[in-house]
Amino acid sequence: MSFFTAQEQMPAGKGFALFHGQHVAILLLIGGVLACGVWRYRKSVHRNAWRWGIVMTLCLLEVLKQVVLLTTHQFGKQYLPFDLCGISILFCLLEIWKPCAYFGELLYSLSLPGTLLALFFPNWNRLPLWNFFCIHSFLFHTLLLLLPVLLLADGTLQPNWKRLPLSFLTLAGCSVVVAWLNRLWGTNFFFLSQPSKGSPLVWFADWFGASLYWIGFPILIVIIWVLLYVPVGIFQHRKQKSRSCS
Repeated sequence: MSFFTAQEQMPAGKGFALFHGQHVAILLLIGGVLACGVWRYRKSVHRNAWRWGIVMTLCLLEVLKQVVLLTTHQFGKQYLPFDLCGISILFCLLEIWKPCAYFGELLYSLSLPGTLLALFFPNWNRLPLWNFFCIHSFLFHTLLLLLPVLLLADGTLQPNWKRLPLSFLTLAGCSVVVAWLNRLWGTNFFFLSQPSKGSPLVWFADWFGASLYWIGFPILIVIIWVLLYVPVGIFQHRKQKSRSCS
């Protein structure tokens, strides 16, 4: 039954270490999956089916997780999809159902970096690799990362830093609701109650103290958005300049 044991019931010492052999191998595997996915997607004439397939698989994976938790009597409110990656399912669904610049920007500015951070600093590393919830988490986040990568690859998703205020307002609005839920249920969605072990937020807790680690949120957001948008802005500027010259 350890295959279906959630991390709260998993004995210590059964998991994997961050950025050690197993974790690095999985990250390399995910990178290969993304590269192969982009290659096949760009050759496909059924790209819309790819997009819907990814979104529906994400929804089914979330439902499957909840069913397993309920049937094994391990369900808790902390497993509800109110973290950023869970809410990103909605962003993905809206972008595929009614494509628009706003939903695409949410995928690029919020979902993509949030998913990358989850994969690099997974809070499920207390689990062994051969565990349903561990496999589920890696598969779920890989698909969640694959969708915006594919949309970037075919030009459907075109980031624009001028839409960042809307992304920030969306994130702030979600954070207010999530903070209320955390207070009501005693959960830690968005890591607003305490930093995730091994994540960059722990560094801010070490620097500023456990009660002031939240200072790291705006700092991380600025750093992430600079890394995401400056290269894109330079590329788009050079592309526009080359067109004007020709």
